[in-house]
Amino acid sequence: MSFLRPTWARSFVVYSGKKKWLNLATSLRVEQLKFKYISTQDALMTLNNAMSDNIIALDTEFVRTRTYYANLGLLQFAQDQEYYLIDPLAVGDLAPFWQALESRTTLWHSFAEDLEIVKNHKGDLNGEHLDTQIACGFLNMGHSLGYAAMVNNLLGVKLDKGEARTDWLARPLADRQLDYAIRDVVYLEPCYDILAEQLNKKGLLQMFKQECHNQVNKRLQQPEEDQLYVDIKNAAKLNQRGLAVLQALAKWRFNTAKTRNYALNFVVKEAHLWEVAKHQPKSKSTLSQLGLTEQEIRVHGDTIITLVKQAMALAPDQLPAKIKPVIEYAGYKAEFKRIKEAVALAAQQNDIAVELLASKKTIHQYLGWLWKLSDAEKADAERPMLLSDWRYEMLSPIIKLG
Repeated sequence: MSFLRPTWARSFVVYSGKKKWLNLATSLRVEQLKFKYISTQDALMTLNNAMSDNIIALDTEFVRTRTYYANLGLLQFAQDQEYYLIDPLAVGDLAPFWQALESRTTLWHSFAEDLEIVKNHKGDLNGEHLDTQIACGFLNMGHSLGYAAMVNNLLGVKLDKGEARTDWLARPLADRQLDYAIRDVVYLEPCYDILAEQLNKKGLLQMFKQECHNQVNKRLQQPEEDQLYVDIKNAAKLNQRGLAVLQALAKWRFNTAKTRNYALNFVVKEAHLWEVAKHQPKSKSTLSQLGLTEQEIRVHGDTIITLVKQAMALAPDQLPAKIKPVIEYAGYKAEFKRIKEAVALAAQQNDIAVELLASKKTIHQYLGWLWKLSDAEKADAERPMLLSDWRYEMLSPIIKLG
């Protein structure tokens, strides 16, 4: 099935010294842009066989409200100025498509959730995956610049985002929804061509690709289930016994969410886990006093009480260590200020978004590694981002770290 949509004629002037791009003309051509709607296995195999080795622009539309895993509703594909919408609900098994992407270069905008979908379907993230949002950060266009803003800035094309709240699992999808979806890949490669040229001129192209690779590896990492409790809000306010309860509850909730495909807070709200860990109730009847909902108590109350009892029975030497936030260490304010100023200077010198180089969380990760680990533990631990690859390369001439 083919649909007709307008294509755009563009011409660009690139001012290298000012790092600005001027769109001289955007006009609607007489000819029409065709995209194909793939709803059968045969059509999908035809696409797979037609793929070239050139870069592939991809995007996904999904729904993720009450589920742990995103429900894929539509897949957008562009290569060599050919455009496709793949309907996963109609096609069914997408395994041949995912395998066809093996070792290819794919292009996305803000690819974190998209890659999670790919990994869940495909099992891996082999190949090169590039993110134009990250590229914009390296060109100091904004750390989390949206797709529509990028397209407008680089191409002078204003996109209508009115269909952003579409239920992508509903069928049939209206023409305006299909039009919205296909435009999410139509402009990706033209934008990337401009971004890549500027990155190359600044000597940042390889750093950009390195950061994309880092983010892909981050998506591949499995969470340490016994450490999930550390990231729960206000965990540091609990004593060791409370932390033992929270540790057990956080691990159980995570596995329940994955097994039953529920969003984490649809199992038990995070704040309710903390209340249970703090007060350590002995009976199911007391859970409502801690704010747990009727459904949480009815479905999970017995399990929660069992986990509390097991944690309360642990010997003292089995309890997690008390959490000491980095902000409570002596000299935190001065050291944080020193690093933050160095980050700002390095970002200015390299003309990149300061948040891309190092956020507050990134600095805290480094300080936690520096202050909380012994030398032996540091040798075995993953090096913090500030001491790794391109970030360290930018910061090391300005500040001594490690």
